[in-house]
Amino acid sequence: MPLPAPRTDIICMDTGERLRHVTSIDVERGEVVCQHWPLRFSLKEPDTLDTFVVRFRAIHPIYAGALRPYLVHCYGRQDAPAS
Repeated sequence: MPLPAPRTDIICMDTGERLRHVTSIDVERGEVVCQHWPLRFSLKEPDTLDTFVVRFRAIHPIYAGALRPYLVHCYGRQDAPAS
């Protein structure tokens, strides 16, 4: 999947929650990678930000004629992020 357009809404359709601080989306694996907020650096790699993965059964990017998706619907949340 190409990178979403800026300010793309990525929504968990199970809860209606808008996922924030998303750094990447893997449609085939059903994974959305998010950064913690407030931002925090990784203890293992001080030059990188700490992230967590939210897994879904299905992720559907919605293009509506655009080159990049402007809306992403995620279904069947399999786990919740650890805070």
